[in-house]
Amino acid sequence: MQDSIKACPHCGGTACLTSNYSYKTRTYFVFVKCDICGAQGKLYNSKEEPAAAEWNNTACTDAISAWNMRQGAEDAD
Repeated sequence: MQDSIKACPHCGGTACLTSNYSYKTRTYFVFVKCDICGAQGKLYNSKEEPAAAEWNNTACTDAISAWNMRQGAEDAD
């Protein structure tokens, strides 16, 4: 699934899915983050651990879709 993540729109670096667990809300926050410049996409909540679901759940899919969205760009990739 992570193969479908586009390069960073800011620096062209490699981006990947990331998650952080919040003990306060007892949920995982899933987002795409650039390994080079640190730019990140929108956060999505997941009650299940994304890695345990092999990064294939609704939160992961939504995070990738949000990251890959390019305003005014054609789907040339």
